[in-house]
Amino acid sequence: MSFAELKKMAAPLDDTFAVWGFGGGWAIDGTIGKVTREHHDVDIFILREDLAEWREVWPEALWYKMVNDREVELADGEEPDASVRTLHVRDGEAFYEILLMETEGDNWVYEHDARVKMPVEEVFVAGVERLSFVNPAIALLIKSKQLREKDVKDFKAVLPFLSDFERQWLLLALQTMYGEHIWMDALKGAK
Repeated sequence: MSFAELKKMAAPLDDTFAVWGFGGGWAIDGTIGKVTREHHDVDIFILREDLAEWREVWPEALWYKMVNDREVELADGEEPDASVRTLHVRDGEAFYEILLMETEGDNWVYEHDARVKMPVEEVFVAGVERLSFVNPAIALLIKSKQLREKDVKDFKAVLPFLSDFERQWLLLALQTMYGEHIWMDALKGAK
């Protein structure tokens, strides 16, 4: 998939006033400005509080919440409980995977550790093709749990592109979550 295809996929989202961004490896490539590897899926991150507005973007679509790795239809007007983090949207031939982000006041709160927060105004960043992406520091934090080969590759590729704020934020988040993490030395030395 290319950035042009990603832009085409994002076209229906232009009508929403809610903030959102592509996540995962696309957040990394959007920061770098080029596709660095093959991507097997496209994740769209939204704030849970904006879900009602998103349902208006696709009024005819079928909405599903992911419960125990299976799709369960989301009823009209239903707000999934806090344990539901992933939604699937099927709009004709189009399929979207939506990941819900938690907020507390003006901050995004990491679902795995509520001590890790970022101002909502920093959570989504503009990237290639004027597309919106999850801040690469958040994408890396999410990837830091598993450290699959592609996650390590993404970290090495985007490290030179991280702003001082992003490097410092990720360093503190990793320290808060793990105490020590294999990426911390590289973040301390990055310029």
